[in-house]
Amino acid sequence: MKRTRALAVGLLLVVLALPAQALAHAQLVRAEPPPGMRLDRAPGRVRVWFSEALEPGFSSVQVLDASGKPVDNGDSQVTPDDPTSMVVSLPPNLPDGAYTVSWKTLSAVDGHAIRGLFTFGVGTAATLAPAAPAPEVTGLTVLEALPRAVSYLAQTLLLGGFLLAGLVLRGALASAFSRAFRPPGLAAVAVLLIAALVSLVLQAAVASGQGLTTALGASLGPLLFGTRYGVLWLARLALTLALGAVVWKGLGHRRAWQIGALLGAGLLLVNALNSHGAASTEVPELAVVADWLHLAAVSLWVGGLFALAALLWRFDWAPAGQSRVQAIGSCLPRFSGLALASVPLLVLSGIYQSLLQVGSWGALLETVYGQTLLLKIALFVCMLLLGAFHFLVVQPRLARGKTSGATSRFRVTLAVEAGLGVLALIAAGLLTSLAPGWQTYAQEVASRPLEQRATAADLQLALTISPGHPGQNNYTLAVLDSSGQPAANVQKAVLRFTFLDQDLGEVEVPLQPAGDGRYQAQGNELGVAGRWQAVLLVRRQGMEDARTAVRFDLTPAGGNANPPAPLAGLPAPDIRTGLALLTALGGLALAWYTWSNARGRPRRAAPGLAASLLVVVIGVYVGVNSLSGAPTIATANLRNPYPPDQASLARGKQIYDTNCAVCHGESGRGDGPAAATLRPPPADLRVHMAAGHTDGQLFNWITNGVPGTAMPAWKDKLSEEDRWHVINYIRTFATQAAEPDPGTAPNPG
Repeated sequence: MKRTRALAVGLLLVVLALPAQALAHAQLVRAEPPPGMRLDRAPGRVRVWFSEALEPGFSSVQVLDASGKPVDNGDSQVTPDDPTSMVVSLPPNLPDGAYTVSWKTLSAVDGHAIRGLFTFGVGTAATLAPAAPAPEVTGLTVLEALPRAVSYLAQTLLLGGFLLAGLVLRGALASAFSRAFRPPGLAAVAVLLIAALVSLVLQAAVASGQGLTTALGASLGPLLFGTRYGVLWLARLALTLALGAVVWKGLGHRRAWQIGALLGAGLLLVNALNSHGAASTEVPELAVVADWLHLAAVSLWVGGLFALAALLWRFDWAPAGQSRVQAIGSCLPRFSGLALASVPLLVLSGIYQSLLQVGSWGALLETVYGQTLLLKIALFVCMLLLGAFHFLVVQPRLARGKTSGATSRFRVTLAVEAGLGVLALIAAGLLTSLAPGWQTYAQEVASRPLEQRATAADLQLALTISPGHPGQNNYTLAVLDSSGQPAANVQKAVLRFTFLDQDLGEVEVPLQPAGDGRYQAQGNELGVAGRWQAVLLVRRQGMEDARTAVRFDLTPAGGNANPPAPLAGLPAPDIRTGLALLTALGGLALAWYTWSNARGRPRRAAPGLAASLLVVVIGVYVGVNSLSGAPTIATANLRNPYPPDQASLARGKQIYDTNCAVCHGESGRGDGPAAATLRPPPADLRVHMAAGHTDGQLFNWITNGVPGTAMPAWKDKLSEEDRWHVINYIRTFATQAAEPDPGTAPNPG
């Protein structure tokens, strides 16, 4: 037993010793003017957008000059028509110079407070702004996590006790538990109340950014009665007091456990509404449901374990003709069924939460959030193994009356399983206070210079954009041959940037030789946050141009290489569809186990079946809605989802040579073998590519044909992917001599 306690204490210390740093929760999405931008004249206002809705009374933005003096008009506010943004106006004729935008926010969703800043310049003489530092969390992560973890433990004990009394225990066990549950139940209610008060005080201090004394005097009232956090806190208080009344009255009443279970489920819902999932931009309703299911499944399993362990170790009762262990062993089949029912819900909702809050292997392995999640998963696996031992070994031995040796092992293993559940709940409390792993990892990656590698013809190209933020950047292109040596006979190296989220045209950046196969330039072409494409073009004497492209995301915090490309013009059901349907299957599993463990007592199965039916309906609705309601993109606004890299250009050339060259010619001049027989003649694609037709226009012409010309519709002959590759290839004709041949009419056919 001493070893078990030592192991539990060691694991607890590991959890609490994890670093407490966390980055922004309400992430800065974009700003006007963009961070790092140098403007010719001062803007009339500064506006910033965040990833979550903000609390107006605790969020503000300021503009400071180089000396730190505020220069705005002092009218900072959360934008009335968009709760995710703030705006502050600036006086006219702001002098040239460098300015700092300082902001602080309190999320209206998960209640986390942060501060951050970025800079911009006005006038040609302005000093270029440095990259913005990472936003700073204004609270202490571990200090916030402790009351949350304690709350999880207390509410899990309460709800687990109610469910155990109603769905598992029978006869003498039920009577003993009803009498004995009041002291630990009331203690759990008291812990919930104390933890809620501590959380409120800490939240007031965090929201105000001041000390506890000041927070109690000035911020507590506005926080409690003027924010979403306050509304949820009051709901939590009311539910906790109601639970206390149920526990005080006792579980001997026929309906007491049902009322307690409903109140406990409501308490879990309040927690889910104040979680990272509620702040998700990807179907927050589904994320809240997943959080609630996860907490409910934990209560079924871990809360039931707490109650069983208490029955086994502390309660003074002795059923007639049975030992205490034998009596508990008789209810193990029902409890095992309930615990097994919780496993698919735990796994499915956990997978969904992990995808939502972590999103990548790098974020899982390299962030505190991901490492804490791995620890929680390890604890869950250990609990699962112990549960299997109880189900497959202990339960059959007790059923056959073989109590020799089984009793002592059962006492130890049940206590260990409950202890592992405690540690898992502590880890869960820490996760709620840490920034999501994807966010921390994205900011860590974005703090590095943006690097992209590609091949073109026989060249190896490496593009570095530093610092990789919207605004002023340094561009370096390394051009190496197949052996890794600087390429010879390079006449020209060019970058062509295109903003993919809006039609801003294409901007060309000539690069200058810098030695050792490197070509460099500096500029502020990347002035807007969003998705960008860079075409890398290298011209060599006596050889065809080497051309490829890369794509990247720019955020105010930095750049991310190779963002996922959305499907163009098609519904895009994502992972939430499958997970919603799997959640529905998990609800069916819960219904089956509930019914199978309550056969002969239909009334006892009714609440579980009703909850399962609700889970199924929600899962099916969200899944079907995601499949059928995915938006399509208008053709006019289409962007090519495939970058014009070497593979895309090679595929496009193959398709063009097979299907298009017969009319448009090998080099797109409109001089193919069949051109002389067509009226009007085929278009000179060099002219049309240089004319700047959009991706949507080209895709429409290739897909549907051009009326009044010989240009046919290719939608039934070429896949959508192949049509996009052809567009990438024919765009290379714009780099050739663009003068049309005499007598060639520039029409789309």
